[in-house]
Amino acid sequence: MVQALVLFRLAFSIGKMAVITFLPILAHTEFGIGAFAIGWILAGGKLTKSLLQGYIGDLTDRLGRKTTFVAVGALLYGIGTALIPASFILEKSIDPLTVEMYGRTLSLGGAFFTLFAAYGLLGVADSVRLPASMALFVEEGEQFDSVASSMSLRSISWKIGQISGPLLVGIIKQYVSTSVAFFTAAGFIILATGGFGLVRLRTRRHQSTAGVPGD
Repeated sequence: MVQALVLFRLAFSIGKMAVITFLPILAHTEFGIGAFAIGWILAGGKLTKSLLQGYIGDLTDRLGRKTTFVAVGALLYGIGTALIPASFILEKSIDPLTVEMYGRTLSLGGAFFTLFAAYGLLGVADSVRLPASMALFVEEGEQFDSVASSMSLRSISWKIGQISGPLLVGIIKQYVSTSVAFFTAAGFIILATGGFGLVRLRTRRHQSTAGVPGD
């Protein structure tokens, strides 16, 4: 399980850190969204995460099936990431909404609402994934009396993605296109989810085979 989780976090973090890094850049450079409105987008994702994570963590403890929660949360994150390029289409399809605030006028177009919804979905996805992921690391560490080592592996695998994700997706964004960059990030997340499921399935089969006494 630790191997599956480490591989999952390594690939997942590449996609997630690319989104965290480049979504505000996309909003400002491509659509001219101001810093205040970008703050709304980012706060929306944190709001959904803060509202749901406690409840879903409790639900995870009561229902079990932590690997399912990890996979579902990761898939939702991949879907939210893949929705980000839709901002280019909806920017032209939705009439801007004008908001008067603090003596200034904000024009919020289709791109703003698309990015707000996408980042909000990412907050929901993290709420589903994070409690189960941390619980699995702790449980596996407790089996070998090495919780601290298990959590260190969790952190190290994430740091690798924090470095490589923005670099890789930044190159794609610079030399290919913004849409391809975010689709690539979503692809890493989906790949991480599939790899996690396959490794976990193989581990279960190996454990069941090892547990059967020989003739």
